[in-house]
Amino acid sequence: LDKTAITNMLIDAHADSVLVVGDDATLHIHAHMDDPGPALSAGVAHGRIEGIKVDNMQSQHERWVDEHQEQVAPTSVGLVAVVQGDGLKAIFRELGTTAIVDGGITGKPSTGELLKAARQAGSDLVFLLPNDVNVLMAAEQAAQQAPDLIRVVPTRSIVSGIASAVSFTPSNPPEKLEENLKSASEAVRCIEVTYAVREVKIDQLQITKGDAIAFVDGQLIARADNLDDALLSGIKQAANDSIELISVYLGAEAPTEAKDYIPRLIERTYPGVTVEVVLGGQPHYPYMVGLE
Repeated sequence: LDKTAITNMLIDAHADSVLVVGDDATLHIHAHMDDPGPALSAGVAHGRIEGIKVDNMQSQHERWVDEHQEQVAPTSVGLVAVVQGDGLKAIFRELGTTAIVDGGITGKPSTGELLKAARQAGSDLVFLLPNDVNVLMAAEQAAQQAPDLIRVVPTRSIVSGIASAVSFTPSNPPEKLEENLKSASEAVRCIEVTYAVREVKIDQLQITKGDAIAFVDGQLIARADNLDDALLSGIKQAANDSIELISVYLGAEAPTEAKDYIPRLIERTYPGVTVEVVLGGQPHYPYMVGLE
């Protein structure tokens, strides 16, 4: 299956929040469109379509889920993820996530909040995606308190969490499912771009409060005068010759026009790579990027 061709067809059809992920045999496609027809046509043109889901009034659906989490129908295996940002929450739900934990102002839920979400997921076994290195300990503590219910997949970023959720196939045996979730999370590189909140020196980097900075897989690797330069520095550090897809998730503080110019900005340096831009809405990080 040609991910690039399908992505380009959807973009040409004016789709938003395009996400095309998977392997040569199976793809999961997510897109926002006024008319779902072109999206279905793109799929039919490149293979067999299964599991079609067309939702309208997504915001109403999300409110309903938030209000009825305790009434989720029981299933044998569930997926619980720590996620902030309306766009990112929608992606995780589309990928089969049973319950979302927001984490409030800090985005870092307590052990009790994670336990509650797992128990309300309506599943006999729950795989928990912390999606943040700083949430990992709370997730592991929750698993210790409910070892028969919770298994932690140590996703250290939203990007690795999305990769894991893509591979979530509840019909697989739990051991195989856990192996797939972990392998998928480790196969993607993550770049996070934000502003420095204090002055610090790390190795040869002298950071001043307000500088644009870039992390690659959790390690601070670059500073710049603006977010776009920090983004390119992060990609340069993380990319290699095998990179085929760069997914950029725009946060709540991203420039309004970024959705239009970010693809051109990246493609000038990486002309053979497919660039997807998704409105994630996450706080703290104007740009989060996944490289596959």
